[in-house]
Amino acid sequence: MVKKTHKEKIERIRERNDILFKKSPNSPLSHEQKLDFKGLSYFPIDEKYELIVEMKKFEHQSDITIPTTTGDKRTYIRFGFIEFEIDGQVNTLTIFKPIEDDYLFLPFKDKTTGN
Repeated sequence: MVKKTHKEKIERIRERNDILFKKSPNSPLSHEQKLDFKGLSYFPIDEKYELIVEMKKFEHQSDITIPTTTGDKRTYIRFGFIEFEIDGQVNTLTIFKPIEDDYLFLPFKDKTTGN
C-alpha cells in the first residue's frame, strides 16, 4: 500500500466535500444550486503549513463561553495549547474541549476570515 502525501490527503478530502455538497440530502445547497455546482474554490495547498505539533495541557483549566457562528453560545474548557513557528514567527493556538462532548476544538482565523 502506497502512503499518501499530505497534499494528496487534502485533495481527497476536498473531492469528498465537493461530492457531498453536490449530492448529499444534507447539503447546504438548494436543488437549483446543486445543478450548477462545480465545486468549492480552494486556496493552493502550501506544504509549509504541514505541521507536527505537541499539545500541552493547561495546568489550570477554566471554563469559557464562546459564541458560535449561528449566534448560540457554548461553554468550553480551556484545555490546552499548541505552539509552532512559521516564517520565523512563533504562534500559539488555544485548544478547547466542550463540557458536554468528548472532542477537542481548535478555532482560529486568518486573513481570509474578514472581520
